[in-house]
Amino acid sequence: MKKIAFFECFAGASGDMILGALLGLGIDQDWFFNELKKIKQLNNQYKIKVSSVLKKGINATDANVELEKHEHHHRGLSSIVSIIDSSGISIEAKVLAKKIFTNLAKAEAHIHQKSLDEIHFHEVGAIDAIVDIVSFSILFTSLNIDKVYVSPVNTGSGVVKCAHGTMPIPAPATLYLINQAGWPIDNQCLEQTELLTPTGAAILTTICDEFITYPSFSKTSKVAYGAGKKDLKDLPNVLRLTVGDMAGNDNLQDNILILETNIDDMQPELYENVMNKLYDNNALEVYIIPVIMKKSRPACVLKVICEEKNKNILEDIIFKETTTFGIRSYSINRSILNREIIKVNIENLGEVSIKIGKNQKGQIIRAKPEYEECLKLAKNISLKKVYRIITDYISQNIL
Repeated sequence: MKKIAFFECFAGASGDMILGALLGLGIDQDWFFNELKKIKQLNNQYKIKVSSVLKKGINATDANVELEKHEHHHRGLSSIVSIIDSSGISIEAKVLAKKIFTNLAKAEAHIHQKSLDEIHFHEVGAIDAIVDIVSFSILFTSLNIDKVYVSPVNTGSGVVKCAHGTMPIPAPATLYLINQAGWPIDNQCLEQTELLTPTGAAILTTICDEFITYPSFSKTSKVAYGAGKKDLKDLPNVLRLTVGDMAGNDNLQDNILILETNIDDMQPELYENVMNKLYDNNALEVYIIPVIMKKSRPACVLKVICEEKNKNILEDIIFKETTTFGIRSYSINRSILNREIIKVNIENLGEVSIKIGKNQKGQIIRAKPEYEECLKLAKNISLKKVYRIITDYISQNIL
């Protein structure tokens, strides 16, 4: 079953609204604030106050970033990347935060006809925006969402004052991000103010898999509202986030990536560490194939099967932990069974977890015990006998 998230942007989206919605899901705030402390270059420069507020009768979570001192200098992309890389947050959160800022930099670079290295963020380079985006990345990656849907967006209307002067809404960077992503706009309820900010646009266009009116949930598990700072005439200034399971058996067919690289100059002892780190960061499969390369050198092809959303973090691990200078990637289709874990009681063993696989009709056509669990059960009897007892139970009671 796929876990999905749906962001509804009927009153726009901003960094603090998205952050408030995530915190409203009930994520452990002590854990979150401890993670933020790992961004040591920003310590003691800001505070985040989290509270419940009412927006036209809707209870929402307000996440307010308060600066200890106000910045007047601009930051370049390399400076922001350095802050993120030097922090102690997870690799997955680092990769996502850098991707969001890079997309924002591309928007600014296009508008000003400059390279990414020449771009210096204005309002976006301030500490509060860095905190918004890095905080979002920490929280979002902890949810292990499989697919993200985003509704059409209310951008607001009128004009906004920014570093470029007075500009029509959407602001230039915001409009570029909308157009690049193909994000549909729904301004049926007009408000004479900016509702979609560049930071909000950068976050949601980076993580969105599909823009739709409403996804098909088989079950919704959590709903939260993130509060904006404005009081609007006809709308509650909130962003709604719904998390749940996707309806149907769409995961019987999916697209995955294969990452691969040839390596002929690395110590064999290092491969175990590489493989463990790749598995720890959601690689579906990792394997090594011996080959003979140029000059008759013995070498290995490292292959990693993964989902598209994990490509960047896994490539980052491969570059950091191996000697390769390049990674090939290509998309492939695969057919898979719907997988579930069921618990059964088996005589002489007690409770046992069994992985089952179902086809599109819901029929169980595959079942097997998990090796690690069998190993735990093999205390007073042999592992071979544990397998035989469980497989006999499966053939008589499940298949």
